[in-house]
Amino acid sequence: MLTFTRKLSHCHEYLTTLTLPYDTRQKSRFRAQLDDGQEAAIILERGNILRAGECLSTDSDTVVQIQAADESVS
Repeated sequence: MLTFTRKLSHCHEYLTTLTLPYDTRQKSRFRAQLDDGQEAAIILERGNILRAGECLSTDSDTVVQIQAADESVS
């Protein structure tokens, strides 16, 4: 399982993407499945919202880009 602990404002190269709904992007600690099927743990500083286009990095510099999931609006 990959453990992502750092948030990057942008990145040029990334391993895969992680598509999340807004409710999950508000959390600082959660378990997720990357879009390529790999399991991941997200452990970030509290108080940050993940936005589409931002990237997360592991200690070994594996990078994943955040994608916003399609959601219905009222």
